[in-house]
Amino acid sequence: MRETTNQVVEIDPIEKISYVHKTLGMAFGVRKNHTAVTYKNSMVIFGGTSENGFVYQDMLSYKFDTKEMI
Repeated sequence: MRETTNQVVEIDPIEKISYVHKTLGMAFGVRKNHTAVTYKNSMVIFGGTSENGFVYQDMLSYKFDTKEMI
């Protein structure tokens, strides 16, 4: 079973490093198997599943400049 987390993790495959972003705003449940896309200065996250198999059908947004999750 893969680990679930509610952290925003940035991975740089060229430098082979990862960075955990500190987030502000609302806290959301841990999830895996979600879809995410970045556009300009934001990342939009859709869906996923929780540790106990609950299927999310929500959409979240993370603002890189303000570090806010909405």
